[in-house]
Amino acid sequence: MTEEHQGNVMEHDQPAYWRVVAGWSAVGISSLVAGFWAFWGIIENFHEGWWHRSMLENLAMMLGQYLAASLVFMLLAVVAIRWRLIGGLLHVAVGIGLYVFLFHGDNPTALMLILIPMTLLGAGYAFGAVTNKVWAYRLVILVPVGVMLFFGVEPAWRVSQRQFDGDLGMRRLPVGNTGDTLLWAPAGPGWPDEGCSWYEARERCAHLSVDGMALVDSVVGVWRLP
Repeated sequence: MTEEHQGNVMEHDQPAYWRVVAGWSAVGISSLVAGFWAFWGIIENFHEGWWHRSMLENLAMMLGQYLAASLVFMLLAVVAIRWRLIGGLLHVAVGIGLYVFLFHGDNPTALMLILIPMTLLGAGYAFGAVTNKVWAYRLVILVPVGVMLFFGVEPAWRVSQRQFDGDLGMRRLPVGNTGDTLLWAPAGPGWPDEGCSWYEARERCAHLSVDGMALVDSVVGVWRLP
């Protein structure tokens, strides 16, 4: 094989420039989106979650609720890098599923922010070309994992220092170093074992009795959401 022939073969094997741009753009977007949800999820996990007494239940909530979006984007990206057509179709399928099941297929905002972007991202993988899959895997995995670790170390340490004294009654506790105090409701309808929506929580606060032990028909207006 002559040198000129080898050069023609190598040039023929190189993907078109637009395909390389599309493929690496998809990888970059996946890394950024997974990183954003990793940041949001790990912060919220230790802010409003991590309240079970069981470590296993806390970990399950963290992975299944707060970090689920980041993990899904990581998984979709890994599949799309390995099998670009299958991964591209999965992106579109997830976008359609979210649009239909969460927003009933009639929300213009969800159309613009979920379905169309997921379809374009899937197209980027399906028709694009990722020329270095090792670095692509590193980006879509290490970026969100690094974000989780960086932003999760301090709140994880903070919640690990909590001490439970077994007292679930009404408590007056200081607010940081401000000198102010807050009166926290006791265990009961104002501090239930099971979670509820924000709207239901607001209604419970409005109808919670002064001692925090019962819900009454009329609006009491003593308690508020923290």
